[in-house]
Amino acid sequence: MQAEVRLEQRQYVHMHPVRESLQYLTGGGEAFRAAWAYVQTMDIWPFNRHLKQEPGLLTILELAKSCYLTALATNRTVSTHEVLAHFQLDQYFDLVVSASDVKHPKPHPEIMERICESFEVDPAQVLYVGDSPVDEAFASATEWYSPPTRTLN
Repeated sequence: MQAEVRLEQRQYVHMHPVRESLQYLTGGGEAFRAAWAYVQTMDIWPFNRHLKQEPGLLTILELAKSCYLTALATNRTVSTHEVLAHFQLDQYFDLVVSASDVKHPKPHPEIMERICESFEVDPAQVLYVGDSPVDEAFASATEWYSPPTRTLN
């Protein structure tokens, strides 16, 4: 029996990693374990044809890349690099950090910690652009992050 995905469910899975989304949709337990096992066997490449690039995205990315180091902080997991390649967007990012690369996905600040450490910048030097309440919580959590003190040689 298939149940229709409700609006609040669709919004949740848009913002969270696949594992958390499956837990949310199934309620956990055996249903989650079965769904998680199934997802791990799937070829997700065919789903990319259903994705659409936002209008104006390339213009913004080209402008940003011309002046700044750029990073992608995403709760997408194993499909991140495939999606970037599909839309030929990988060239616009100096660094990509996905939920697969960290122990704690957004809104936890671990992804931003990686970005700041890689670029050797403080969070106050970062302009973060997001499109969801999880991104807003991520930016707020990052405000409190203090990178390790670096010593100058």
